[in-house]
Amino acid sequence: MKKFFSPWLNLIILFSLLINVPELFSQKWTKLSGTSLYLNGIFLSSKNPQLIMVSSDDIPTDFSKQDINFPYFGVGQNGFRISTNGGSTFSDPILSGYSVYNLHQSALDDKVWFASVRKFNRGGILISSDGGYSWNTEDLKCPGNFQITKIISKKNDADKLAIFASAANTDEGFRYSYDNFDECLTNQDLDIQSLDIAISPLDKNLIFIAGDGFHNNGVYRSYDNGKTWLKDSSGLNNKRVLCVLPSAYDKAWVLCGVDSIDLNKYRYGKGIYLSQDTGKTWKPVGAFGSTVFSLAQHPLYPKFIAAACDKQGVYLSGSFGWSWENFSDGLPKDSSVRQVAIPEIDSTKEGIIVYAGVFGDGLYKSGRIKTEIENPDALINDFSIFPNPARDYIEIQDINAEQVNPKQDIKIYNLLGECNLVEQTSLFVQKFDISNLPPGIYFVRLGNRVGRFIKIWN
Repeated sequence: MKKFFSPWLNLIILFSLLINVPELFSQKWTKLSGTSLYLNGIFLSSKNPQLIMVSSDDIPTDFSKQDINFPYFGVGQNGFRISTNGGSTFSDPILSGYSVYNLHQSALDDKVWFASVRKFNRGGILISSDGGYSWNTEDLKCPGNFQITKIISKKNDADKLAIFASAANTDEGFRYSYDNFDECLTNQDLDIQSLDIAISPLDKNLIFIAGDGFHNNGVYRSYDNGKTWLKDSSGLNNKRVLCVLPSAYDKAWVLCGVDSIDLNKYRYGKGIYLSQDTGKTWKPVGAFGSTVFSLAQHPLYPKFIAAACDKQGVYLSGSFGWSWENFSDGLPKDSSVRQVAIPEIDSTKEGIIVYAGVFGDGLYKSGRIKTEIENPDALINDFSIFPNPARDYIEIQDINAEQVNPKQDIKIYNLLGECNLVEQTSLFVQKFDISNLPPGIYFVRLGNRVGRFIKIWN
């Protein structure tokens, strides 16, 4: 077979490409002290990127379970702590004696914060009017045995605050209010338990809520402040949705994190799904085989999205969610990542910063992370290979699999033109073990299209 390059030229090219790999993929995750081991949430201010609020307990609340058991005795429920320096130091616990599951900054007044709390067997919402430092614990809003899991808000057409919330341990998992939850309303037509709710950054009238499968699963959307809901989630059938993220790049783009639970209550991770038609149809795009607990979008650059992917760690997309790379070096192995957050730091040339909550091991902060997958237009017309560079495996994602050819060969060649692997597929995503391949540059031929990846040392 004809050789593409001389062996010496191959080695020179390979060396020049690999010398920069350690810097690119040294993620340098660092554990931050000052929080309890079981995080319930990481919350960032829209006004100050160095202000972080982290809620955590000594006793776990496991949202991976379909029947969630909440702490009861009030011991080890440590409220939340505030850091004003990016996590270097934290305050003493605020709302100690409560479990805090969500903190939300009002869309109308940035000094007003809402907290979803629980003490003993009762959940509800508390309000702060001084940026979260003091709370009116004498007035618990929206009280009940159920648990508010997420709070969001927006200014309505009359410039007043409209608040929406998701809730678990109930079949009335959508709540809303126009008076700071003095009146806690629900939609009797929506029989749902939910862990997440979100407003489209591009259309304040478009709300998404995640159905976790206890009563109804999938992603629902509303165009009228939750009065009516639509769902035609082709691709999410029989799957539990734990988180939902409408894109700030395109109104029709929505991401969600998915798993499923069988009759024996065993959990099967399904990964990250993307819809390009406002939730009508969905396709898997990353973190395959993982339960995805949380998704976070960069506030300034929506092409950057982070995902908390259970024992697979943290995945990052630089292509608005089209393709994903794993960035988990330095995170504890075999531990479950449950939360991610991206601060509003305007410095993408050096890479972005991500916070991660590890179940039972506290809070972690990344060094500057860069991703090579940053061009969604190229991915629309071609296929992607990730991670790249890779050590043990690659995932080949063919966006146009159904349109190009129902069955086509995938071939992997080295620089000498020798074919190392051939497989026929019609799948949207295909995973290949490359651990036995020697380090080098490889070409992937998919039909008449060609991509490239680098295999580095194990």
